[in-house]
Amino acid sequence: MAWLDSLSDPAELRRCVRGLIAMSTLHTTWTGLLPQEICDRAVEALASTLDADLVYMLLPSLRGAAAIEVIRGRAIAVSGSPEKLKRSLIRWIDATPLPRSGQINNPYGKGHMRIAASPIGLGLNSMVVAGSAEANFPSPYQLLLLDFASVEVAIGLHRWQYELAQRSYQTRFGRSSDLVALADLDGRVLYINPAGSSLLGLAGTREAEGRDIMEFVAEADREQAMSIAWSTAREIGRWSGEIRLLHVTGERIPFSIEWFLIEDPRTGRAMSMATVSRDLRPQRRVEAELRTLNDTLEQRVLDGVAGLALANRKLKAAIAERRRADARVREVQLELFHALRLSATGQMAATLEHELSQPLSAASNLLGAALRLLADGGPEDKAEAIGGVEEALEQMARSGVIIQRLRHFIRDGKAPVNAQAPNLQREMNDKDFVIHVVDDNTAALRSLDRLLRANGFSTRFYDGPFSVLDNLPSLGAGCLLIDIQMKGMTGLELLARLRASGIRLPVVTMTGLGEISLAMPAMKLGAVEFLEKPFSAENLLSAIAAAKSLPSTLDLLATERAIAVARAAVSTLTFREKQVLIRLSEGKPQKVIAYELGISPRTVEVHRARMLRRLGTPYLAHAIRLAVLAELPG
Repeated sequence: MAWLDSLSDPAELRRCVRGLIAMSTLHTTWTGLLPQEICDRAVEALASTLDADLVYMLLPSLRGAAAIEVIRGRAIAVSGSPEKLKRSLIRWIDATPLPRSGQINNPYGKGHMRIAASPIGLGLNSMVVAGSAEANFPSPYQLLLLDFASVEVAIGLHRWQYELAQRSYQTRFGRSSDLVALADLDGRVLYINPAGSSLLGLAGTREAEGRDIMEFVAEADREQAMSIAWSTAREIGRWSGEIRLLHVTGERIPFSIEWFLIEDPRTGRAMSMATVSRDLRPQRRVEAELRTLNDTLEQRVLDGVAGLALANRKLKAAIAERRRADARVREVQLELFHALRLSATGQMAATLEHELSQPLSAASNLLGAALRLLADGGPEDKAEAIGGVEEALEQMARSGVIIQRLRHFIRDGKAPVNAQAPNLQREMNDKDFVIHVVDDNTAALRSLDRLLRANGFSTRFYDGPFSVLDNLPSLGAGCLLIDIQMKGMTGLELLARLRASGIRLPVVTMTGLGEISLAMPAMKLGAVEFLEKPFSAENLLSAIAAAKSLPSTLDLLATERAIAVARAAVSTLTFREKQVLIRLSEGKPQKVIAYELGISPRTVEVHRARMLRRLGTPYLAHAIRLAVLAELPG
């Protein structure tokens, strides 16, 4: 080459050879150095070998090291500030793709500074740049030294990265409790971790190096290991299964083996075979212990089941005997009760004729007199006739009470405590208190009209929901008596419309369906009572009395006193009684409630009776209203 002709001077030739030798041996002195130290030494060597004014090296961040920037030379020693020169070099580098050589304005004097660059094979913008004010810079010899140094730096940094990765893997594998090993493609061991060496009983990790891996496989498993496992791993890159390995004592140890190929990331060719193998002896011991424990537990369960079966048979025999004893007791009680009832009935029969004949005879006489007055008397006798009819009605009511007491006695064995209802008519008569009856059944309207007027109430009747909605402005003081089932709009829908329109009159609802589940939504809309048809006059008058006792201008559900009373009453219930009340409010039969709560229907009946007794009411509708006011969750 032409530039070699310039080295005909022996002194110049010796200088060139010395520089190349110095550059070629640099990497041997970098063992154990960090990337920053490698770059510092390379730049210092270049600055003295090239006799340059400056040497600048720039490297991007490496894995495990930050970005590196080094600048040395005479120009730096004179100026003491490399920042100005760095900015000039960076502008030259960024101007075009990295040039081989060029020039920049001399930042430390007049004229230009000639520079030369060589890339370092570590990625974009990794380079070494040398500069000098000499006119003949760079010479081919200087360019060769610059390229040689960049290659040496790349080799040194690649070696550092490899050693770093090697130390990382060795640390990781060294801490593993599994056998981790590496072999070449001929099956000779290159590395085994301390745990693997210990599992096989080796004196150290180096004892296995260079040996054939099949030496560590049990003889019975070598054919499988060679022809199946190793071949499969070579062909598809991975194999996993169970193989027994040999301990130095001759023990065959079961291992869960996984072999996989390691490929060169640059060429994609297979380099070596690695394995991660787990000793299965601890797992086998645990499995054996579990089998023993399972057998023991199974036997204990069988023994326990046999004991339970025997106890169950004894318990069934005791229950059967108890039932027979209870049946005998009930038979004796029924016989005694029947005898007592016959005795009581005989005594009652003696007085029944007298008790009934008096009110019935009086009623007959009073009605006869009233008829004569109406037939023969004048207008002035009308009032006396009406009084006679009213007294006759009272006498007939008295006979009805006697008959009712007799009915209770025959059915329950005792008469009701309150045999005579209070005189609700005298308590409720108020001409300003109007009963607004809403029902699309004409016969029902007529019967309610007679009943309410006979008890002194003022009434207004509406033959359907739309009739009352058309007359909202005329609704005065009083209460609403609304049927639930009507054509075109249900009573609940009407009640919701009335509440939305600002009507706060007390409401009593009626239904002929017998569905108590309708009580909950009715109560939530502010109904005072919920009556199931057919209902007695006493129940109707009691409901109207309850409605009249409330202020007509207040939202019934928002009455603080009513809410406080309801919450106090509900708080006396047990958790199970609250569950029963909630489900009864939803209209569920006792058998369904029993199924949901996991108890018997008889137990549900007991809880229902106790719940009503604690709430102080015999009516389920009253209990539901208390649940609504107390906001019992449903």
